[in-house]
Amino acid sequence: MKIKLIPLVGLLAIVAGASAQVTLEIKHQEKSSLTTQTDIKIAQTLQLAGQEIKTKNAQVLITEQATGARVGDGTIRTKSTIKKWTAKWEFPGGIAMEFNSAVPDRKAPIAQLEPILEIVRVMLNTPITHVYGKDDLVKTVEIPEDAAKGLPDDFKDELNPKKLAAQLKDLQAILPDKAVSNGDTWVRDQKSNLGGGQVMSFRIDYKYEGTVKAERPRAGPHHGQGNQRGLYPGRRCARATEGEGQRVKALQVQPGNVFRPQARPLC
Repeated sequence: MKIKLIPLVGLLAIVAGASAQVTLEIKHQEKSSLTTQTDIKIAQTLQLAGQEIKTKNAQVLITEQATGARVGDGTIRTKSTIKKWTAKWEFPGGIAMEFNSAVPDRKAPIAQLEPILEIVRVMLNTPITHVYGKDDLVKTVEIPEDAAKGLPDDFKDELNPKKLAAQLKDLQAILPDKAVSNGDTWVRDQKSNLGGGQVMSFRIDYKYEGTVKAERPRAGPHHGQGNQRGLYPGRRCARATEGEGQRVKALQVQPGNVFRPQARPLC
């Protein structure tokens, strides 16, 4: 039995009926739209010259994704637009900075932090289009021409289409390579871009947990915390008409200081 896995732009929603063994696949819904809320929390400690440098970051994003119809060659596009963005940062020396998309032009407390807010402003105003092939795997990412033109050189890579496409491919690659039964596990090595040129490599152990009941489309939280081995409640989603879905749980994340976003449909 084959099961359809619907990626909702940064969120994986698994739709299926009960079965002893299932194959998880990616499928996109034509002419559909979705609004999600993504909550991000990062606590980072760096050791520099024997001293601990601590920073914190908390963000909330409301994003709208609109998927069109397939064209003749099977290609389908999903356009992602950020509707609301709030963020708070804490830096060494007691420096705090905030961003609110309702007042996007508010300046940083010190000039050295202004490039961070500038890239947030650009991303807020830059719709990103994900292009998928007939196999429903990502082909490319499209952004408006010159979207990153006004950014400092060190930050222009944040809107690099090839980089964004690679990140999406990593997300799609979490699925198992073969059919799974309840309790089966698999491992993925992934990289997370933490911004500012920082990339973290880590391992995630996933576990298939079978069918869950749901009254409406939803997704459980998916995030790690500070110096802990991440215990993820799992990702799950189900169509209201079917009332069933499949749960995939990420059991362990190594190393412990790992961030993964939490996203939930607002529907």
